[in-house]
Amino acid sequence: LKWDDPVRKYIPEFEMSDPYITNEFTVRDLLTHRSGLPLGAGDLLFVPDAAPDTASIPAALRTIPPETSFRPQFAYDHLLYIPGGEVSARIEGRPWADIIHTRIFEPLGMSSCKARPSEAAAAANTVTQHARPPGGAAEPLHPRYIFADNSGPAGAMSCSISDLGKWAMFWLNGAKTPSGKALLSPEQAREVWTGVTPTRARGDLARFAGANFSLYALGWSLNDFHGELMVSHGGAVLGGVAYFAILPKKNIAVFVAANDYVPGLGSLALQILAAYAAPDADHDWIASAGAAYRQYRENSARDSGAGGKPPKPAKLQRPLAAYVGVYDDPWYGEATVSIADGALFLDMGRSEALDAPLIPVGPDKFLARWPD
Repeated sequence: LKWDDPVRKYIPEFEMSDPYITNEFTVRDLLTHRSGLPLGAGDLLFVPDAAPDTASIPAALRTIPPETSFRPQFAYDHLLYIPGGEVSARIEGRPWADIIHTRIFEPLGMSSCKARPSEAAAAANTVTQHARPPGGAAEPLHPRYIFADNSGPAGAMSCSISDLGKWAMFWLNGAKTPSGKALLSPEQAREVWTGVTPTRARGDLARFAGANFSLYALGWSLNDFHGELMVSHGGAVLGGVAYFAILPKKNIAVFVAANDYVPGLGSLALQILAAYAAPDADHDWIASAGAAYRQYRENSARDSGAGGKPPKPAKLQRPLAAYVGVYDDPWYGEATVSIADGALFLDMGRSEALDAPLIPVGPDKFLARWPD
């Protein structure tokens, strides 16, 4: 396997909407968010609660039109990491989760780690993910919102904090196991930390840590942080947030996670890293994130309509029955519109959660207010 091998060498049925892009699309392209697809394209195939079979993803990709040309622009797309995992599965002839266990977890002694969400959920000592309704308190996440096993490569790994410490030590020790065995060659260790796709430097990193550049590498974000290289990645699923950052020259790595959907969680990691990279800097990363989070909560409660009057329905342009039917989308699949309690009701076929009454808000225009 080479980073610049065509994806079709391993997944012959892989297809984008443009034949040229299909033939040129490489393994590196799967992992560096430069496909030309819109931000988050295809997420509804597996979020909030769907479980796509692997074969349905190439079938969907070929129907999603690009938003920009191929490779010049960054747009984060989780969906392409699923065929990324499938490449390794096709080569080794076994599931991606098994490969991760034998190639990474076992050599590093990360015995708690699971690459299948179903296994993590069944473990005796598992943190429950939580969500906060607008204006409400944190509640345990409904099990249907946990990622499906076949979505694993897109961000469904679970580990104890001690095992994540082993993962950090692996990178601080030059990609070697505790016994000194190299799992990656020095050349490959450099390759995964080499920028591929230019991104816009975060405003707070530019203002408070002097960041001049921002690049997306092979599964890692690269920035300068008070003059030091910072290698990091944040992540969020429904009900949980994580942030991992390394200052290689300072020999420090920080991992922070929460079983709550808390924006700005990485500020705690940045506060710790700043103490090592710039002891004299006085910016309070946690306080500024807290202020942003309070504003976010206020906006969320207002925009959701929680506690307020529902929007006044607009006048319909045609009888309710004219809208009823089964609608088919080339990549998403079926969605059904029916009449319930004298109003239109939408049932999104792939999801149990995305079922909602439709409120008319304009000529032939409706708002779906999800009950959860």
